[in-house]
Amino acid sequence: MWGKFLGKVLKVPSVCCFPGFAPQLKGYLKSKTILTRGIMDSFEGFGDMRETRSVRDRIVNKYGITKTGSSQLFGGSKILNILFTSPYLQPYSVNLKNFIFIAPILKARVESVSFPFEALRPSNSLIYISMGTLYKPTIDFFKTCLEAFRKEQKKYDVIISIGKGTNIEEIGLCPDHIFIRPYVPQLRVLERTKVFVSHGGMGGINESMFYGVPMLLLPKTIEQQINARRIEELGAGIDLKTQDVTPEQLVVGVQKLLSSNSYVEATKKISKSFKDTQKGLENAVTSIEGLSYLDEDELDQTNN
Repeated sequence: MWGKFLGKVLKVPSVCCFPGFAPQLKGYLKSKTILTRGIMDSFEGFGDMRETRSVRDRIVNKYGITKTGSSQLFGGSKILNILFTSPYLQPYSVNLKNFIFIAPILKARVESVSFPFEALRPSNSLIYISMGTLYKPTIDFFKTCLEAFRKEQKKYDVIISIGKGTNIEEIGLCPDHIFIRPYVPQLRVLERTKVFVSHGGMGGINESMFYGVPMLLLPKTIEQQINARRIEELGAGIDLKTQDVTPEQLVVGVQKLLSSNSYVEATKKISKSFKDTQKGLENAVTSIEGLSYLDEDELDQTNN
């Protein structure tokens, strides 16, 4: 949102980039879970929003620029927005104006960690569990995962990435078919994975869809809930709607995803939509370059 103010102060056009989905009120209202979470977040973050408005007012008064309403702070640019996803994956994409879609750019990472892939059994389905690094799950969550798959050594191999700062020893002893690591080379793991158990961050979703891996989603934040809901809508995964799950729910969810090829086929449709959107990059570059030709009147309209 501060980029919008900087555009006004410098009198240059502002372009907004969305690494995830664009905000869609219709999508929020359609889900009671997301709507309830949004209301809770609004009350919990009231102090933050009050401070945000205070900073906004100081900027407006100091630079003499047009005041922007609180509801517009996070809504994107009136002239050009860039979305790093496809129209197929973005909910209600037909309603978006002044948006250009660019396929997510998945470059091979320079991985600094290794993994003993030779220890994985080809006869077993590989289950990969990672809840990201921003919102660290509790030790109890990882214990739940361990309990869920402890006796499934003849069916599954399980890789659990727990992130930095979690003490592996607190989780408990692992059988030979479960591998717990702070980090793993995720793209190389996903190449072999049959089901990805995830919090529903957009980066993990993009990578999982690219490699054709159905997802069992346990979202925490409202953004993750929106992401998880969309993946379930498109048939590429199952949204459990919470991280407070039982071992039985994890096992049943994984079994359901493995029982039908329809989930894999749905991921392929999303992956194809990424490829179909790759030309958006050229359109975005051309559109951004074209903004330099706006006259002063046009610029006032776009920045207000």
